[in-house]
Amino acid sequence: MTMTLSQADIWELYETTDFIETELAADFYEVKGKAPQLLGDGHFWEIDLCEGIWLGISTWTNPNVCTIACEERQHEVEITLWIPTRRQNSHYTFFGSGIAPKEVWKSPADREGIFLSIGFEPDLLKRMYSNSSGELPPELQMLITSNDWQQCWRDRPLAPVMHAIVRQIQACPYQGLTKQIYLQGKVLELLALGIEPLRLERAVVRDRPLNRNTVERVYQARDILQQNCANPPSVVDLAQQVGLEHMKLKRGFRACFGTTPFAYLRMYRLEQARLLLQEGKLSIAAIANEVGYSHLGHFARAFQDKFGITPTECRLGKQIISTCKLSVDATRLGERPEMGGNERQKEQSMRARVEIVIRDEAGNILSHLAPHEIDLGGQSLHEIEGAVENWKQQALPEIEASLLTGAQTQFTQEIKKTEI
Repeated sequence: MTMTLSQADIWELYETTDFIETELAADFYEVKGKAPQLLGDGHFWEIDLCEGIWLGISTWTNPNVCTIACEERQHEVEITLWIPTRRQNSHYTFFGSGIAPKEVWKSPADREGIFLSIGFEPDLLKRMYSNSSGELPPELQMLITSNDWQQCWRDRPLAPVMHAIVRQIQACPYQGLTKQIYLQGKVLELLALGIEPLRLERAVVRDRPLNRNTVERVYQARDILQQNCANPPSVVDLAQQVGLEHMKLKRGFRACFGTTPFAYLRMYRLEQARLLLQEGKLSIAAIANEVGYSHLGHFARAFQDKFGITPTECRLGKQIISTCKLSVDATRLGERPEMGGNERQKEQSMRARVEIVIRDEAGNILSHLAPHEIDLGGQSLHEIEGAVENWKQQALPEIEASLLTGAQTQFTQEIKKTEI
């Protein structure tokens, strides 16, 4: 018998299961219960270790083949470990944060063992391990992304020390706050042991040059991504298509394009989306689907992160919105009026006249604000420039809002003409 379930189905099954909830410390709980009968015979245990770290353990025997369909989704940093009671080898998978692709997981029948999963919120790891400048170490930079495709290291052999830590977690002898602290230490040990192989691999391949054949295959992989941007292959499949090992393909992309294969794909997708939005022929939803985003919210966030404006603003404003910020004229200081009295009084009475003019790419004036006077009395040149810059930054949103309103009105009129 084969079952096909969605992630929503899985959550619904667990929500209808009897469980016991225990408070470990203030606002932190552990939940224990029997696994849903449909999924097999076993138990589950979930615990919030702190704000930003959770731990889950399941032990069960699954008599049926189970297929789980996962949609494209936002994903946190996660480590999953599988320790079977017989036959298969123990292994773990390391997931970076970011957007997880649409995929299907298949669990064979008669699968029996321990499944452990640990989740880390990216913001927590940033707070814990960023340096004084706010930068993450390289080992975590490749793990933590936001609106980019996540990186994933699958089915890695489970070291004996990791196996021992899982057993220690299961046999935790403590209760309450002591239990919470003890388990926090164990999951951070597993995080460290998962990161260490990545650090070593990065050190080995960092300075190794690429040969000409590898470079050609990397460019071939880039072409495949561009041609299939709406439905791209996985990194492993892409590597197989061009005849490279998948880690070598990743290293080659960084060497040739300064980024990962799917970070490159994301940039290409968003650039294609920008062009389609400016054409104005398709709806935003259709454009998102055209470039491979099945979730409109993910598309909107990724687009705004890259271009600084929403897809709607890009579509309505076309070139106007993008040239608004790029074509602001340099601030102009007017003539200083002659003032009576001594020089000190003159200096204190100085005033500057400032205006902002917005032009399109052809140099035509789109909008401007009336001249604004700023009192310069007793200020240094640096202070004067700062005052002018502050006023300019305050004035720009007003101009952009008026331009956007005009663009929306024009767009609405065009739609009405089409309807007539």
